[in-house]
Amino acid sequence: MNLQNHDPAEVKASSPIRTSLSEREGSMWGSLKRPSPRPSLLDECRSDDSELCHDGRIGDSWVSTMLKARYPSAAPYICIEHCLFGLHQLSLYEDMPIGIVESERSAVILSEAQPQLLWLAYIYPANLTVNQFEPLQGRKVTLYPRADPDQTYYWAVLELADQVKRVYDIDISVSSFLDDNTTPVQQSANIDLVDYLFENQ
Repeated sequence: MNLQNHDPAEVKASSPIRTSLSEREGSMWGSLKRPSPRPSLLDECRSDDSELCHDGRIGDSWVSTMLKARYPSAAPYICIEHCLFGLHQLSLYEDMPIGIVESERSAVILSEAQPQLLWLAYIYPANLTVNQFEPLQGRKVTLYPRADPDQTYYWAVLELADQVKRVYDIDISVSSFLDDNTTPVQQSANIDLVDYLFENQ
């Protein structure tokens, strides 16, 4: 599977606006105090101890949800913005083009199977917003939506990519690789790149 030779859809826009992520960053947990001496999620997720500085998942639960449940009194101060999974790798691979898929599992596997790209994931379609692309300014980015019989995923992601291009200085495109290369059965199953890779070995 050669993804780099597959022409993704071009997204055209103008008037890039640069904003600084650092203006919004800071220690979210710095003012919170641990109510007991036992180790807690709060200690593990302090933003000043993590390069991600945003929400993440443990199993099927978001860290912010777990923190709010464990510390109800701190809940009003836990205001989390989701980020792309794998974002902490940007500084390690500054010149590498980026591929974005839906699941963390796929991003991890593709980092080994297709190492010519830096793989990130958005986890849930509802979490994929224009603001999440701010840290990717100046980078070449390709989105790889799941296969779909009527290309609903593809057109939704293409529309989002157009919005991103209008706001940020990102060379962004959307790949139709899966819709072009999958069978009707695979499309009905909404397979992603890793599913395709396993089924076509």
